[in-house]
Amino acid sequence: MTDPVAHANDYIPLSLERRIDEICMRFENALQGGQTVTIEEHLLKIAESERVAILRELVRLEVEYRVRRGEQPGMNEYLSRFPAHADSIASWFESMPTIGWDSRVLRPKSWPTVPGYELVEELGHGGMGIVYKARHEKFERLVALKMIIAGAHASAEYKDRFLAEARAVARLQNPHIVQIHEIGEIDGSPYFSLEYVDGGNLGRLRDSPDDQAARLLELLARTVHYAHGRGIVHRDLKPANILLTSDGVP
Repeated sequence: MTDPVAHANDYIPLSLERRIDEICMRFENALQGGQTVTIEEHLLKIAESERVAILRELVRLEVEYRVRRGEQPGMNEYLSRFPAHADSIASWFESMPTIGWDSRVLRPKSWPTVPGYELVEELGHGGMGIVYKARHEKFERLVALKMIIAGAHASAEYKDRFLAEARAVARLQNPHIVQIHEIGEIDGSPYFSLEYVDGGNLGRLRDSPDDQAARLLELLARTVHYAHGRGIVHRDLKPANILLTSDGVP
């Protein structure tokens, strides 16, 4: 499994984290499905006390998907759409956790250079980080290298949360949780390398026989229980985050 987060290091209540996750999941599913969806309509029923935290994540998601479509969303657009949160929006654009900053227009950043590693391809990205398939030059092995997408532009809070994830992974020793190899920093941007798992994710096993699915579910439940017993809550457990080896082992 990937991307666990130690809840003790979160900066907002766990109940609000869960609410943000649910809202962002609905919003991203709509974006992925090509639906016409706006941040404004997702905020209609949100209490004022929760609005800033939720708005931040929805802006991040919308910007990310717009950049993928070749658009260049600028800060001024979001300032005009959400004038009540102008100060917050300006701060977010200066340290957007998923996309680099260039002249008040967000653009995808080029691949970084990490001493000791040769980046091979991009495997995916999430709320705070991007994951590359990389070759460790000294040991001549493939690893998954995770970095903050905003690099040195990331805020201190995002760097702390990113390192909290690395520390959480490092203290979990279980054959069904990816193992961490190294934690480092390059040009002010932290990164960590993980065991590379090469068999895709659980989403490709949708037509598994019932008995195989039951055994898999039991194994996953025991693995999550192991993490819970060590104070770790995953917060984004889904088929795409359950990786498989080439032999089908999760």
